Amino acid sequence: MHDQILRAPLSAVRLRVYGGVIEAATFSEPPYAGVGDIAADDEAMLTDLIDRNLSVLASRLRTQIRISSRTLSGNIAAAIATGTRVMSWCATPDDQVADASFAAAFALRLLRRRNLDHLCDVDIQTVEDRSWLVVQRRSCCLAYRTPAASYCATCPLISRSDRTDRHRRMILDHIQESR
Repeated sequence: MHDQILRAPLSAVRLRVYGGVIEAATFSEPPYAGVGDIAADDEAMLTDLIDRNLSVLASRLRTQIRISSRTLSGNIAAAIATGTRVMSWCATPDDQVADASFAAAFALRLLRRRNLDHLCDVDIQTVEDRSWLVVQRRSCCLAYRTPAASYCATCPLISRSDRTDRHRRMILDHIQESR
């Protein structure tokens, strides 16, 4: 199902919760693939990805656990921006999305189409003579409240300079692993 997004109605999403912690999200019936070329049509992609998938999951989460809609919307925004970052970092140099400015503009366009651009920033950081797309969240994912009690690299609860340092380390790790 390359280049397609799974669709699932809210009634098909099941959450497995243990001790107040979500262990898994599953489908009670098989999801079906979206139709069309997601790369050719931003609106179709956003409808399938956000309206029919991520928003469905967020709605189901809110029925199961106490969590704010801003936190969930921030997670959706971060998923879009971070997904774009991963595509950009992993793209071959001749691929347009490898250009950090192009990738940033693409991510922002998607975020704005669903009014999510206020929940995270897409920035560009230069490391080893290459520009890299990085994501700065504006809403907390709450990872620090998990048993691992750590702050993610994009956490708005840590200083911007700490986030920049974390991004730099992530980029350097990516460069090292890519060699």
